[in-house]
Amino acid sequence: MITIKDYAKQQGVSYEAIRKQIKRYEKDLEGHLVKQNRFLMLDDEAVRFLDTKRAENPVIVYEQNKDEALEQLRKENKNLLIKMNMVQDEIKQVHQKLIAQMQQNHLLTTEKMNYLEYKTQAEQKEQRLQDLKKERDQAQTAISQQEALLRLKEQQIGALTNAKEMASTTVAALKQELAKAQQKSQEKEEELQRLQHRSFWERLWNR
Repeated sequence: MITIKDYAKQQGVSYEAIRKQIKRYEKDLEGHLVKQNRFLMLDDEAVRFLDTKRAENPVIVYEQNKDEALEQLRKENKNLLIKMNMVQDEIKQVHQKLIAQMQQNHLLTTEKMNYLEYKTQAEQKEQRLQDLKKERDQAQTAISQQEALLRLKEQQIGALTNAKEMASTTVAALKQELAKAQQKSQEKEEELQRLQHRSFWERLWNR
């Protein structure tokens, strides 16, 4: 028995991709899905069935996984951009407070302490912004690597598709040759039957 999450990790795909596959073949998997401790478990027969279906439809599964992976990376990148904008707004507010504080208090001790406090906050916000920029760059790099890997897999699938088409053409040609051979065999059998049932005069005249 194995959980859907562990099976997805084992196959190198998302949990959602396996969940959709199970939903698609819900009737076929009836009786092979067991709920234990709030987790839905797959028995060995369910695993074999899903493996077979994934093997039969590599292009479809691959396309689903590709779209989900890219969408997840795009969402993460969008969230990072939103956080960066929020941090930038906070930094602007801190700088505005610093300027206002300096204009109002003219470098008195209390004002100096406030200035240092706001400065520390600004530096912390700036460091956070730098960290978010690094995370964004890492996300962009991950997207580029994922897209390169997807292009490679698309090429591999294209090669497999071409090979499948060539095999289908070969099988069709062999079927045609077999049909011709069977036709010839049938014609010879009919001729043999005719010769065996010739009359005396037909045999005499070799007809």
